[in-house]
Amino acid sequence: MVVDPNDTPTSLVKVQEIIEGKNTVLQQVLNTPFWVLTAERPPLQKGDYVLATKYDDGDPCDQFCVGFYRNPLTQYTKVRHDIVDSDGNLFRGNGFRRAEVITQEEGSALIALFPEISDKPGKSLWWHLDTIRGVPNPYDPCEKLDE
Repeated sequence: MVVDPNDTPTSLVKVQEIIEGKNTVLQQVLNTPFWVLTAERPPLQKGDYVLATKYDDGDPCDQFCVGFYRNPLTQYTKVRHDIVDSDGNLFRGNGFRRAEVITQEEGSALIALFPEISDKPGKSLWWHLDTIRGVPNPYDPCEKLDE
């Protein structure tokens, strides 16, 4: 089979547009670490800096914290996580159901948001973390729809 170099398939044009930066949302997805886009996350290690939430949904009306991972709690049906402050004090005796490694910058940005979001109904803490990371949220309106 001979391919005419002047005959470019539509899908190749779309890939080229992404490479040239014409589609910034897809470009953000391409630049996002794989584990952020999937359920696959690196395993937590003792001392990791994390965002932890009492429940998986990250409701800001439930307990949450930014702290350091200590160890898993395996006595529960689903593993929970012990999170401590810089002095080694537990934030919550029964652990947190979800914890994810964050950077120092992400932690600082989340801590700055605490007064606005703590104990107030609203978007999930995981949504806020994705926003800080610049990960496109599928539930947000597309700003470039009319282009």
